Amino acid sequence: MGVSTLLYGNDNLTEGQEKGRQALVYLLAGIVSTIVNAASFVIFDKIVTKSVYVTIIKWSFDAMLYLNQGLSWLLSMIASYIMIRLFVFRSNGHVVKELFQFVSTRFLTFLVVSEALFMLVVMFTEHFVGMSRDTVLIEVLGLNLTVLYLLKALNGLVAAGINYMLSFFVVFKEKKND
Repeated sequence: MGVSTLLYGNDNLTEGQEKGRQALVYLLAGIVSTIVNAASFVIFDKIVTKSVYVTIIKWSFDAMLYLNQGLSWLLSMIASYIMIRLFVFRSNGHVVKELFQFVSTRFLTFLVVSEALFMLVVMFTEHFVGMSRDTVLIEVLGLNLTVLYLLKALNGLVAAGINYMLSFFVVFKEKKND
């Protein structure tokens, strides 16, 4: 399968080949989206050195960390929508409706997985496990892989799985007789 066929598909692909193509391109789009998310997260983390601590109930957390999480999510969502619409599902559906559904489902996973679950896991790791989010696990090419970055990567994998299911079953579901 050539690059053009991989990206755009063609009418000669069997149903199985098309599903395989979609899965592979979704994976590639996910990798690009993850890179956009991680790179923007690290860049923002390096640029913004000021912490703004907020306390809710008795838990204190750095609001800048969650602002960073939100900005990196937004950039990766935009990249993801463009690639998934154009290359995975090659959608001809109503752009505004699909964009609304895409943003809505991604926002739901953003709130539940990328923010709430991420915050709980970071707080659990710091308060119950006793590991600071800045604890360096390993150094790769001069970049310190910290507990925070590992938790961010694991969080991204969970979000990616949920987002694939929502894209497949809700946003870009095949429409019969459109």
